[in-house]
Amino acid sequence: MNKSKILQQPKKFPLPEIKWADPIRKAQHTGATFKSGLSDAEIRQLLLHIARGSEDEMETAFETIVRRKPAEAVPGLLAIAKGKRVKDDERKVIAILALSEIGGPDAVRGLMNLKWTDEIEDVAICYALGTIGDPGAINFLAKQTVNGFFSAKAYAMVALALIGHPAAIQPLVLESKREFANAAYFDTAENLLQGSSSFWISMAGAVLEAHQLSTWSARNASLMTDPDIPLDVVMKSPGNVRRMWSFHLRLAVLTGLLLENGPDALTACQPKAKATIQQLMIALPMLTLFPPEERWIAALEKSTRARQPSERLLAYEGYIRLSKTSTETRILQGVERGLKDKDKNNRTAVAASIIYQRAEKFYPHAFAFARHRAANIRGSMIWPIIWLAASGHNEARQIMQQYRTDKHHLIRETAIKLWQEAEKLNLPIHPASAKRLCSSCQREVRADAKFCNHCGQPLQTGQRFQASCPRCNLPVRTGAKFCPQCGYRL
Repeated sequence: MNKSKILQQPKKFPLPEIKWADPIRKAQHTGATFKSGLSDAEIRQLLLHIARGSEDEMETAFETIVRRKPAEAVPGLLAIAKGKRVKDDERKVIAILALSEIGGPDAVRGLMNLKWTDEIEDVAICYALGTIGDPGAINFLAKQTVNGFFSAKAYAMVALALIGHPAAIQPLVLESKREFANAAYFDTAENLLQGSSSFWISMAGAVLEAHQLSTWSARNASLMTDPDIPLDVVMKSPGNVRRMWSFHLRLAVLTGLLLENGPDALTACQPKAKATIQQLMIALPMLTLFPPEERWIAALEKSTRARQPSERLLAYEGYIRLSKTSTETRILQGVERGLKDKDKNNRTAVAASIIYQRAEKFYPHAFAFARHRAANIRGSMIWPIIWLAASGHNEARQIMQQYRTDKHHLIRETAIKLWQEAEKLNLPIHPASAKRLCSSCQREVRADAKFCNHCGQPLQTGQRFQASCPRCNLPVRTGAKFCPQCGYRL
């Protein structure tokens, strides 16, 4: 069992739909205990195999602990997690994972008292606390959401989502202010981009293969608004890309907690949310799930004047979402303000976000960036344009053809290679392009959404929904492989 296995999680971190569905898991933090049926000698043997046994002995011992959940092994596992008489550091991680399977107050307290010395171990601790689900770990995890290790802070937020308790909301909101000074976003000499998010720099010397496509796109400044960049790719990306991804994950967790616990749990944080970024962390989930209110739009407005580019970009994204269903002048002006932001990376990122969110009324602005005379701006829009062209958009396809014959050889070669890789990955159906109808309000929602973002209706996987063809928008039956009207391959 390799200690890096814990990082091999899904690209998306799904929020749980049902709390405490497993009575064993529920008992893990309520204090209930279960007799494992193992003798003291058997417990000692298990611990010895985890600490110093062979690989096979260690895996067998771990599987036994997962199956039997012996609470009597908690003190010994905590000793191994601290590094006492272990064969190698991998054993500490295995002990932490074993504790996550046993649970209980003693395991939770012990995990929170472990010293954080290694990134993998930190990730394992957050993972374990989230798996156990004890609300007593909320304050501890909230502090780790600004951990210097990027992967550990990401898993801390996921753990708070798994716990699902309303007490997690306030620290998530208030700790957001510390993101701007977080060492996790400072680029080092190990990062070849040397602190720059320029797509132009990241193009140099790149070797494109199918599995590297996401790595390529993550290094693009305009891809800060890409909703599907996985954690392992983000960890290799420039600081501002990592910061935006972290903010998006924080917002996803807050939105999930809002769905589970209701709006009062989130709005109760408002008196303590003094900074504009803290107000924005409240406003964006509320605007995502409920009809827009003046106070939340006012929070967007304040954040567009913030000093930090990432905060302004988050606010612009909020305006873009609202512009899809609103014709209010101030909403449209908010998007236009983003397209003219003083930070050049922000301007391109807003143009990319317009494409990703399918804000069609602003497509001409995004296409103007894609056709910009500056080669680095054109280059920054290659992937968003491919993303849209692969969905069948005619003008995006025309721009794509222009890229393939661009006067700059790097843009020309990059566009050709990226398009080839997109075809290998069967890109044409992107998660954000697939749509279905909510059975309650009959409005379009993302095909992978668990709740309707218009009325909040749970979207059961067993319900019959219709998808829309991304080329002609004809409703088609779920599971269809081709559109019956235009023949587009779904």
